[in-house]
Amino acid sequence: MRLACRARSINIGIPTAVVCAKREYENWFLASDESFQGDAEEFGGAKNWLNGKVAQGLAYKETRDQVRFSARMDIEAAFETSRSFRRLCNAVGELVHFVDTGEVKATPGA
Repeated sequence: MRLACRARSINIGIPTAVVCAKREYENWFLASDESFQGDAEEFGGAKNWLNGKVAQGLAYKETRDQVRFSARMDIEAAFETSRSFRRLCNAVGELVHFVDTGEVKATPGA
């Protein structure tokens, strides 16, 4: 919320959204993977869990693996199981609305 307030205060002239994964970006991969059992939002150690999903003998590495995992995410499953991912999707919808209407706003609102 503080970042959105700051974006509003500096008046950058374009619609802005501030959204963060509850723990880390990789938790959204867990939320989209049907083999993951548990609450992906609360799970600590998503990167370690992902070690079992990369090529044998390699550890998960953000710079190498995030693009591939992002491309194959089940968006609907992540939307259903992750509150922070739903917030991301809703923020994108808000930004599209702001662009369509010419509004310059920051979300979340105050």
